[in-house]
Amino acid sequence: MKKRILVIGTGNDCRSLMMEGWLKYYSGDEALIYSAGYSPSEVNKYAVKVMMDAMIDITGSEPNIIDDLPEKTFDYIINMAEGKGREVIKEITGNPTVIEKTSQDCRSLEDNEEAILQKLAAIRDSLEDFCFDFVNENVRNLIPGDFSDPVRPPK
Repeated sequence: MKKRILVIGTGNDCRSLMMEGWLKYYSGDEALIYSAGYSPSEVNKYAVKVMMDAMIDITGSEPNIIDDLPEKTFDYIINMAEGKGREVIKEITGNPTVIEKTSQDCRSLEDNEEAILQKLAAIRDSLEDFCFDFVNENVRNLIPGDFSDPVRPPK
């Protein structure tokens, strides 16, 4: 059975959509990935750009609220919305594993376009690292072989 994963963000317009993109990329067909926010707003155009720079297309993404999702139970919930996200999680049925992941809120980025893109690229890269490790540990093995013994090469 495929793992069901929900990413909760504040506006589901930037970080949570970037994380959804990375999780889909690394999970392939092994998981059902959703994202939602408690206060959805328009997709952040800079998030779309920095993800496209990494060859991940989130142009078709739309902000969601939990009630609009086709799935209502999840194996994992990744909370990026901190306190308010925890309140939303209490309303979700089942017994999902909840993981807290914080990063700078995109709404707080104020500067010229180039500086905003640089800051979002750093957030994107941090989210990619998190998603790779998460998928490798919880969804499917992304690292071939066993590299724990430095003397013996993997089989």
